[in-house]
Amino acid sequence: MVQEAAEIKAGVCPLIINSTNPNLYLGVQERTWKRETNKLAGMWSPAFETVEPGESHLATLKRCIGAGCGEEISIVGGEITIPDNLDNSLLCKVQLSSGIWLYVYPLVASNDLEVVTGLYTHEVQTPAWISDSLVVASKYRPGNFTFRPGVLEISESLREQKANRWTYRPRIYENPVNSVPTEVFDLLEAGISQNEALYRLGLGPQQLLKPDPSGRLLS
Repeated sequence: MVQEAAEIKAGVCPLIINSTNPNLYLGVQERTWKRETNKLAGMWSPAFETVEPGESHLATLKRCIGAGCGEEISIVGGEITIPDNLDNSLLCKVQLSSGIWLYVYPLVASNDLEVVTGLYTHEVQTPAWISDSLVVASKYRPGNFTFRPGVLEISESLREQKANRWTYRPRIYENPVNSVPTEVFDLLEAGISQNEALYRLGLGPQQLLKPDPSGRLLS
């Protein structure tokens, strides 16, 4: 049996499912890069939030997507159902980088949900619905950084859970398939721009997706 890497820090992902189309979930676009969580500016993902010392996963979820005052996503209409107990709600866990683990919890949104970017506008922007088929298609484009590392695994877990509702068990992913090479972050920390760093390593240009004209669906 392979032993999981020790957890140094945890994060949670409120995977907000569209109530009328369960193949869509709410995402945000990253404004900045960060080595620790293996992300680049322009990447899309569901909201991710760090669990602070002494904080429960449930408390972190509520802080991330609070009504009118969420850090990444703020609810301004409708509601998102958050269970009182997360013990049986885990979809999967993903190691974003060594010892940094993300716990993913699916949540259901009401039909009239309206959201805006939360208080952390310096970190994320542009809430929009993401199709899991769009994410899974990115699997066949190596070196594609449209989505944050871990998002493909989240989408595949969601599909598997829907297909095996009564027998599904949370998946554990130690090595996301589209992790950003450490050399990219070395160049970024040396003051090289993100586009230049990717070009130097033969990883540019990247396709940056934007919401459709309605501003609600990533395309």
